[in-house]
Amino acid sequence: MNTTFTRKPAAVILSIILLASTTAMAVTSAEAAQPPNSVVEAVTTPGWDSPNMQRIAAHSGNEIVHHLTAAHEAIQKGDSGKALGEVEAANRLNDSVMQSMPYTDVQEDVFNAKGKLAMQENGRFYDDLLPIYAELDDMEVYAPQVAQKARGKVKEAETMARKGQNAEATTKLKEVMDDISATAIFLPVGYVHGQLEAAQNALSEQHRDVATAKTAIDNSLKSLTAFTEGVVVEPAS
Repeated sequence: MNTTFTRKPAAVILSIILLASTTAMAVTSAEAAQPPNSVVEAVTTPGWDSPNMQRIAAHSGNEIVHHLTAAHEAIQKGDSGKALGEVEAANRLNDSVMQSMPYTDVQEDVFNAKGKLAMQENGRFYDDLLPIYAELDDMEVYAPQVAQKARGKVKEAETMARKGQNAEATTKLKEVMDDISATAIFLPVGYVHGQLEAAQNALSEQHRDVATAKTAIDNSLKSLTAFTEGVVVEPAS
């Protein structure tokens, strides 16, 4: 039986698919993790236009958890070589998600731009707007409604800043960040990347430190906890 995951409002399906998988950190057997071929085929996410992208993201997210759980098991068995291979595979997938989904970049760049406004560095703020608008163009492929709303608010913030209304512009940018956060169940791909880089380094022959690697892998799994509020799991019709 297929399963449909929905979120009100729209959600990033990559994070939703982790809802049933993120407890894997407490599991010592890789077979106990949700197998890749059990990922949903029917997905309802109102903010997204491409069902194919939804499925790709869902499979990728499930595979990341699968590899990390296998790495955890390999460390438990003392097989550092296999653990390293699984961590490298998980990191490649995580990086591909980070590059293909624009939410993280937009959040970070809006946050940085907001900080420059707060410090009265308006010239640097204006310089930041071009990449933000470009990232919103990328987001429009995945979540057109959210991207259009965010672009409108960023333009409002720019207008306010040019009138010397920095406090109001900062508040408007905060709204942009809140809107994106409310739409996307946040998957901390940046944090996971850092942890997996640390795990890879700790598992290398030059810097073999299994305890550090295990901690980094567990941290990655813990951080992949999806926000469950508003998520509905139901059979596909």
